[in-house]
Amino acid sequence: MIEKRLFAGIILTFACGFVMFFLYNRAIYYEEKVTLQKQMDSWLMILDNKLNEVSDIALSSSLMLSKNSYIIDCLSQNDKTICSDYLMEIKKIMQDNDVFENMGVHLHTSDYKSFVRLWDYENRAQENLRGFRHSLEKVKNTKKAVQGVEIGHNGVLTRAIVPIYRQDKYIGSIETVVFPERYTEFFKDLNIDFYILMDNKYLEIVNAKNYSENLTLKNYTIVNQNTNGLDFIKDMKFSCTGYLKYGNKYLLHVPIIDINKNNIGYYVLIWNEGY
Repeated sequence: MIEKRLFAGIILTFACGFVMFFLYNRAIYYEEKVTLQKQMDSWLMILDNKLNEVSDIALSSSLMLSKNSYIIDCLSQNDKTICSDYLMEIKKIMQDNDVFENMGVHLHTSDYKSFVRLWDYENRAQENLRGFRHSLEKVKNTKKAVQGVEIGHNGVLTRAIVPIYRQDKYIGSIETVVFPERYTEFFKDLNIDFYILMDNKYLEIVNAKNYSENLTLKNYTIVNQNTNGLDFIKDMKFSCTGYLKYGNKYLLHVPIIDINKNNIGYYVLIWNEGY
């Protein structure tokens, strides 16, 4: 009888221990899941805030420049030499001021041609942008400023585009663009590996860039880094915001929705476990 009670006690102790162990592991798992969710929510908020902050700076720049008499005269007479000194001064200010770091200015004619890119000032070609820079048509038709991401000859850029008028006549538009390095450096300071992935179907548009094969994945091209740290997802096709774990690293992917509401690629953030 005593032996039976002893055996029952051992079984009960084992069962209680197993239940406690199971509940403990469930609690740890739940705590880790909650912590990870908070971490991802935090990175999503930081990314969104940074994108909006930089976009608003670009918009302020474009609004200010759109009222400048030199720029208005340039577009009116289709002669950039009229405002060349002013444009060069703007370029110097942008180079010397951290607020405008990795930004540039682009003017367009009323018929959607490139008038002058400040970062490529000597290029005299006025190529037609109508076929892929749909934001320019939107600005002209709505008579309102537009801001957001759009793909052009120079890649995936944040843009703030403002219409320019002379005596109520639309004569063109001006945009302040933000180059991807602006975001790369910001996240690097936070010890986050940041990638901008462009869907490969847009590669033919980006003819001013020559991305090495090393930066090309099966479905995307890395447009903001010189090295490829994404070989472990080279065959992956993302579908929405989400995350995955690889070894001791977490990867968060967020769709890039452009000015025209198209999904053109993904932002990717990578950080070490225990960050």
